[in-house]
Amino acid sequence: KRLPYGLSCAPAKYQKIIEKVLQGIEGVICFLDDILITGTNSSQHLARVEQVLNKLQQFGLTIAKEKCEFFKDSVVYLGHKIDKNGLHTCKDKVEAIKLIPYPTNITQLQSFLGLVNYYNKFVPNSSTLLEPLYRLLKKGVTWNWDNNCKRSFNQIKEILASDIVLAHFDPDLPIKLTVDASSYGVGCVLSHMYPNGDERPIAYASSTLSKAQKGYSQIEKEGLAIIFGIKRFHQYLYSKK
Repeated sequence: KRLPYGLSCAPAKYQKIIEKVLQGIEGVICFLDDILITGTNSSQHLARVEQVLNKLQQFGLTIAKEKCEFFKDSVVYLGHKIDKNGLHTCKDKVEAIKLIPYPTNITQLQSFLGLVNYYNKFVPNSSTLLEPLYRLLKKGVTWNWDNNCKRSFNQIKEILASDIVLAHFDPDLPIKLTVDASSYGVGCVLSHMYPNGDERPIAYASSTLSKAQKGYSQIEKEGLAIIFGIKRFHQYLYSKK
């Protein structure tokens, strides 16, 4: 059986098929034709690689040997660098962001924000930080690249260039949800608490406030931030104390 070339539904159908093929194998992540196989040690990793190869063979699927990499200490996957320490931004993507000059129109600003938003989970309270820039995108607003916009533009670059590392989620470790609210948005961070007392972020998230929400009292905004954080990270928080 063959899937006709060019169908818009093809990627989704293939994703569903490959997930079924590899389901049940621990430590395997698959996005379309990119298969990532993890392991805590060499023997476990090799066993999982063999499981994946056997499954692919069983279902008549082939892979290109020249595109395979084995026993890597770190990999670049879906625009992120992943190693034993956690999740990193890709240096080449961050360097490209750092080289972008001040935008002079809405199209350039939208392009910049599109690149930055890909790494939103690395940025604390990004909605509040980027509020001066998003304000310029509103309908009827006259373009005015003021000092607040410059400050926001430069700060987001500095944060992304600081090499923030997000911790890998470990279901056996305690987690902590911290929330905050400002006049423009709500934000939260999900963190791991380690036995030695260290606290490391797993991911950041934020959202801008609507016109009605901006009229809330501060305590109501804080409550909204709690609700936002629980909804955003519900898959990690459910069943946790």
